[in-house]
Amino acid sequence: MKQIIHLSDLHIGGNTRLLNRKLKNRFDRLVEHLVSKHKPSKNFIIIISGDLTDNVFKHGYKAAKESIAKLTEANFMVLVIPGNHDYGDGKIDDKKYVELFKKAFYNDTSVTYPKKNIIDNIAFIGLDSMEEGWNNEDSEGKLGKVQIEELIKMINTDIDVVSCKYKVVYLHHHPVILPRYKGLQDAKEFQGAVKDKVDAIFFGHNHIPFLLKKSGLWGVPLWSNPGSSTGKEDYLPYISYFVFNLETGTDKKFEFVLN
Repeated sequence: MKQIIHLSDLHIGGNTRLLNRKLKNRFDRLVEHLVSKHKPSKNFIIIISGDLTDNVFKHGYKAAKESIAKLTEANFMVLVIPGNHDYGDGKIDDKKYVELFKKAFYNDTSVTYPKKNIIDNIAFIGLDSMEEGWNNEDSEGKLGKVQIEELIKMINTDIDVVSCKYKVVYLHHHPVILPRYKGLQDAKEFQGAVKDKVDAIFFGHNHIPFLLKKSGLWGVPLWSNPGSSTGKEDYLPYISYFVFNLETGTDKKFEFVLN
């Protein structure tokens, strides 16, 4: 069974030239590390749970696409989902970027959320936590009633999903209370959709690494947020990412020091 590498919050294309260069260089270093460390790459799926960019108004998706392409060229499978910065600058957004994001990273503007990928007996379900979380100073996210209803249908009645051994849901905004940033406005409704139904929830937005296993929270065995995979804030002396094997129940945390 394929292993899962979880990354998040790259924030490539920062508001300043220095920040933009720093974060892109860090991610390129991380890409080199992943390519050399995790072989064969075809045995891994990489999830990037939002905020691939930092300010799409200024920089668009070009730099993030170039760096992520290095992973796909190395034969990693990469799944991405948008965050609040991928539609704007983190607080102010423009809905035209919903379609532009799909074109840039899925090469298909007809994709809808929940986004389903069935890989090696694992159902990956990607959500857009900005579906109704537009333009707020607290950078909160919201899935919205329609997307949650579709998620419930997918988990419970989609034959492709139901027949999979494992179900992984990934989104950007954190659905549990964490320090720093506010998370998902409709977390209670999301809980009702996934409680006792999925094997893992991957998220980002909060830049502090968070890993919770076998706690019984919502009846979901695995919760993961690797923090910012480029160390955007520099409040930690290292950046980290997580690697999971759902079949064996094992996980590993990889860290390396920033410069």
